[in-house]
Amino acid sequence: MAKNEVDQGNSKQNPITSAKSILIVDDNLELLSVQKTLLEMEGHQIFTAQNKKQALEIIPKIERDLSLILLDMQLGQNTGDDVLSSIRQSFPDLMKQVPVVFLTGMDDVHIGDAQGIIYKGCHIDQYIKTINKFANPELSNQ
Repeated sequence: MAKNEVDQGNSKQNPITSAKSILIVDDNLELLSVQKTLLEMEGHQIFTAQNKKQALEIIPKIERDLSLILLDMQLGQNTGDDVLSSIRQSFPDLMKQVPVVFLTGMDDVHIGDAQGIIYKGCHIDQYIKTINKFANPELSNQ
């Protein structure tokens, strides 16, 4: 995939997780690929962006089905807060319905306007559990 392309992913339905559309925004291509593969194996439809510009370009194409945004806290020149602010400003109605979870490798962070945080390097089971908690709130309350 060329650096400026947006990957729209593939989907396999998994009744256990009730598949959702998830946007992952991360400038680390290796981690982006691993997350995409892992979540596709769980049955989710994954869309990816490597920076703020790509995220803002893809959201209008997928906003109708979007269930969750995973957002790296450091994207080159932008912080996760900066990107989240731009997304909220551009898509205010969508952001009232779609949770945002920050991804970080840092220890000392505050989640600001995000609904949650996932620490890079956490155990796969914890990663999946956190994703499903935010992407499928109706299942996590059962």
